[in-house]
Amino acid sequence: MGVDRSFWLLRLTHTNTDDLSLAVRFLHHGDLDDLAGQLIGSHVEELSPEALADALVVYFRLGQMDHFNDLWQKHLQPFTNSPALRLHQIAWQAAWGPPVTLRPARIALEAAQNDANTDLARLAHQLQLVVSSSLGELARYESSLNWLEEHHFDRVADHINHWHMLVVSGQRARAQELARSFSQPPDGATDAAGMAAVYQTLGLDDYAVEFLEKQVREFPFYGQLWIQLAQLHINKKRWDEVRNTAVTIRNTTELRGELDGYSLYLSGLVELKQGGGEAAAATFAKIPSQRFSEPLLAYSVARELLHLGYGEISSKMLQKLEADYGEKATFWFDLTVAAYEAREMDVLETAARKAWEIEPNRIDIINNYAAALIVLRKLPDEAVKLTLSLVTSQPKRPEFKVNHALALLQNGRLSEAEDILKTLNPTQLTVNDSAVVDYGWFELAVHRGDADGVRKIYPTIQRSQLLPPQLEWLDAEYKKVAGDKAK
Repeated sequence: MGVDRSFWLLRLTHTNTDDLSLAVRFLHHGDLDDLAGQLIGSHVEELSPEALADALVVYFRLGQMDHFNDLWQKHLQPFTNSPALRLHQIAWQAAWGPPVTLRPARIALEAAQNDANTDLARLAHQLQLVVSSSLGELARYESSLNWLEEHHFDRVADHINHWHMLVVSGQRARAQELARSFSQPPDGATDAAGMAAVYQTLGLDDYAVEFLEKQVREFPFYGQLWIQLAQLHINKKRWDEVRNTAVTIRNTTELRGELDGYSLYLSGLVELKQGGGEAAAATFAKIPSQRFSEPLLAYSVARELLHLGYGEISSKMLQKLEADYGEKATFWFDLTVAAYEAREMDVLETAARKAWEIEPNRIDIINNYAAALIVLRKLPDEAVKLTLSLVTSQPKRPEFKVNHALALLQNGRLSEAEDILKTLNPTQLTVNDSAVVDYGWFELAVHRGDADGVRKIYPTIQRSQLLPPQLEWLDAEYKKVAGDKAK
């Protein structure tokens, strides 16, 4: 597939064309089924009969077998009139159908590979590749691949999948040999990305870099290739190459600015790794206002920034992604952590609660939500229930015991809280847990009216480990005891 054709096919998905069916057919017959699948989305029933047939094949090629079967059942009569579509159904029955169809369908699929009609024989072998890959039948896969090669019908993607199967079967050396000797150019940008990924899987990183440097010139519009190239340089700590890649991305007009946010991340990462902390922070701060080619890339960068210690920037980015990932507990968990690092209490409370509402039985999510309630001094009864469930399930976890003690204190159950605090050995706690334990002893002294205890504990607490609401409460309670001279 030529560069210009691939570029315009990609551009087509960004238009507001009224002819959805034509667009789907155009993409499918241009071997861009991934884009066709995105375009179909929830509009499958709006397609013309011809485009519906293409959609059926798209679903099969993308491995969306539930969608394939649903569409087949809804349009059984017209589909069965097509020998090619019937062959797709046989392939589906051979690997994904009910048990009663498996063996007969496999026999029928193999028989079709000897059909006098070369087009049907070719299709049968191509479908056999998909079936054999799903079933892990390496020998059968290789038999059909050999037939396709002999008749010059093999595709790059077929070989990529073959190499993956070899790795899974323990034949990594053979896969490496085949990959190195493979000379067929990729059929398009998607194939190029797949080839680079398998080279990396095979440990051929330098080979992958050399390959990608050629492919980004061939398919400059395809962002995934640039991302793969940059990541390989990052893995090897080749910071000058990472910087050069970032600059080239920004200057590549075919990308239409869709990787501007990612290129800034690369530039900031280089500055950080080469000692320019302030410069890195300034560069990272620009990222939330920049464009990304897709939400998943923005999410990935946000998580990396969180890992690097830039919680405030990460939080800004994640909040923009709620429409894309708001149904996933992991998203809200990540936002909870980012908001904690950024000391954004409103965001922290909301994110922790929404994560818990989606996955109320996940231990780390329960702990985060309970901690948020405790810090904000809200719903103390709920906090006790949550923390009790944690210490019951994992009684040796110090952080669970700490939070349960704090929840008990906020419910006025002082003796129970004290008993837990006494069991915690400061030398076995993290810096944060140790500070929170001291905060707990301070609160116990407050509730008991122990002014001497309040004065004694207050200056020992590591304030940097507490969140703003905790510090506000701490200082307010101390002032009640120490008077105007208190800090």
